Amino acid sequence: MTGATASAAGTHGLVPAPAKGAQGKYLRGDGTWQTPPNTTYADMTGATASAAGTHGLVPAPAKGTQGKYLRGDGTWQQAIDSLAAVRANTQQGYVAGALALKEAAGMIMTDTLAAGATTLTFTNSAITDDSLIDIYTDNAEITPSAIAQSGNTLTLTFDVQEETVNVKVRVS
Repeated sequence: MTGATASAAGTHGLVPAPAKGAQGKYLRGDGTWQTPPNTTYADMTGATASAAGTHGLVPAPAKGTQGKYLRGDGTWQQAIDSLAAVRANTQQGYVAGALALKEAAGMIMTDTLAAGATTLTFTNSAITDDSLIDIYTDNAEITPSAIAQSGNTLTLTFDVQEETVNVKVRVS
């Protein structure tokens, strides 16, 4: 074979024999045996809220972590086994959150999303750009599909519900 150049194609034929000790090299298109340019790679670094991660090798999982998944922050985390577990966690969180809502400091606003309605709007001076806002419904499976805040107004958009839904908003 003859190797290719920038201006001419190579020709087919027998491959040139590699020299003794060249077992780690590869045959380039120009017909020469070369050492790969970069065979050392670093682990990826995970993303944070303020910085993107970097590409690289996946960090090795530790022994006994075969059921975990790799998150975007570069850590191995336990996966939830089923949708039922997600529901159970959500419902437990709702119950705990509802109890905490009664005791927590902050402005609590309540309203009812009528059957067939899709939007609730809350206006209060406590709602600001740097407010912490918690939203609770009387059914843990019903959550807003969109949340918009502008000035002192919070608008919650829901999918159309067949029944009335009670909504509580805590602003702190």
